[in-house]
Amino acid sequence: MNYWPIADLLASPYTPLLAYPQRDRASQHQRIEILKQLGIAGIYAAGSNHFEQVPILGMGYRGVVLLGHSPALNPAGGQVAIKLRRQDAPLDTLNREAQMLQWANQIAIGPKLYKSHPDVLVMAHCAGQPLERWLHQPPPPEQVQNAIAQILHQAYQLDRLGLDHGELGCVTEHVQVDPAKQTITLLDFGSASGDRRAANVTTVAQGLFIGTQLAPRLAQILPIPERSRLIAALRAYKQASNPRTFCALLAEIGLNSRISI
Repeated sequence: MNYWPIADLLASPYTPLLAYPQRDRASQHQRIEILKQLGIAGIYAAGSNHFEQVPILGMGYRGVVLLGHSPALNPAGGQVAIKLRRQDAPLDTLNREAQMLQWANQIAIGPKLYKSHPDVLVMAHCAGQPLERWLHQPPPPEQVQNAIAQILHQAYQLDRLGLDHGELGCVTEHVQVDPAKQTITLLDFGSASGDRRAANVTTVAQGLFIGTQLAPRLAQILPIPERSRLIAALRAYKQASNPRTFCALLAEIGLNSRISI
């Protein structure tokens, strides 16, 4: 895995991504100074996604995510995830996302936020694969059940916290699965909010089982709940989000024995 120390970053293939889509040297220098201030020692050429043949962890309309190195922030290995705000992002800062992620971190959900700047977030790097890619293998049904149970449980915890993730309808893009540890991580709190009603459980259940490309794939691995019964359980949960209705929903999916509320 190639590695570029922070001092050599302007000579690396990652230069165009530092202040993407701007390519002026002033913006790139500014981003490097921010990375230094946040304790970043360098960037790894790593990731399952690519931009112009350069490996990256991810890219969305708000930011570019790279694998960085910071022994100061992560003494156990040094790897961190760095989210650089795109210059053409709809929001002027990442401050709101940092606040929402810190809130989720209070109940051990989401990648741990180490440090933040209006233009940069430095987080724990979550090993593994996106949910959809992981399901392509396909994994053993037992592991799939455990992953789905964890996703729903974390969604329920966010509902109880009053924090709506905002993008769990696209569950394939916002869930990372670590097969080695058999754990999942909810990613990208850029659309999260505590100002609207939290609807994480109903949103993620619909994304998993109803009307998405993921549903037929899951049906090849697991018995999918009968649609009308599932919708009735989701409706009951939406009307009264509490342990009783959540457990009833889990029972319809056949996962009630896998989660302790």
